[in-house]
Amino acid sequence: MDGVEFTENQASVGGAIRWNLMEMEVTRDEQGLLDFVKDKSGVASYGSILFSNNSATDYGPEIASVARELIRFSSQESYIKYFKGNATTWKELVDEKDRESFFNYYRFSGVQSGGNVPTIFLGLIDKYG
Repeated sequence: MDGVEFTENQASVGGAIRWNLMEMEVTRDEQGLLDFVKDKSGVASYGSILFSNNSATDYGPEIASVARELIRFSSQESYIKYFKGNATTWKELVDEKDRESFFNYYRFSGVQSGGNVPTIFLGLIDKYG
């Protein structure tokens, strides 16, 4: 794909594009980049493709693909902020130290049989965030 713009599309998964077996070929942008970027106004780009005002009720308002990473949000507020689309990237809502070590080793302290496990907020992230 080269120079395509997706505007005001809606779906439950992948508001504009959804793939799960074969990834589309995309032309890089003018700087030679092939990153998924979303600005504060909500306009997103992936290489030479532009996205604006697309939505998905469950997952991937612009592009949805296969999940690659499980992340732990810093708080309930950051979890809600991300899933309501009020953040430009999930990386601003996750503590870097948690991202590096959480799934290699995580220990809940003060937990006993019959007790409560503390609430944590997790998200499945695909290649596009």
